[in-house]
Amino acid sequence: MKKKHIKIICAISFCLLLVAQSSVIAQQRYSDQWIFMGSGGINTSAGGYYAGLGIEKILSNPASSIQAQVLFNNSKYKAGNHSTFIQNYYVMVDYAYTFFAKTATRLSMIGGGFIGQQDFNSVIAPGIEITATPGFIYGINIAAQIDAVISKNLSVFLQPMIIYDFGTEIDDFSVLTGIGIKYYF
Repeated sequence: MKKKHIKIICAISFCLLLVAQSSVIAQQRYSDQWIFMGSGGINTSAGGYYAGLGIEKILSNPASSIQAQVLFNNSKYKAGNHSTFIQNYYVMVDYAYTFFAKTATRLSMIGGGFIGQQDFNSVIAPGIEITATPGFIYGINIAAQIDAVISKNLSVFLQPMIIYDFGTEIDDFSVLTGIGIKYYF
């Protein structure tokens, strides 16, 4: 094959990719669209894991959305040489602003608040007890989300999140890092 043919084939392939990508993206992030999302990952600040399910509603500006999710965070709490797990159950409501909303790779900045419940076993080991009481928690969260389109109705995302609990006596700061999937309908 001549170099001229290779250049023509490359140019045609590039144009086909652009058309295919724009048709996939055309099904995502339009005004008033709903999104179902699921995510999971690790608690990088204390150890443990988290999992969440939620919905997202694109507002009239496709770069803006409101998210609501239920999140479970199981983090490790250490006291001396002993440790126990603390379970946090959150209901989060967030605002998200998405940069590059009409491209195949997007960046969103997310911020909001939550309410929830904290539960733990107060006896870690014989003679070692947590003096705090489990109960109602509330606070704020911020996150960044990198979202990549994989089909006309699906995308995957990477999301580091910082959570600060005002309503707890222990484990008030968490850094979560996870991956997730979004279904656009």
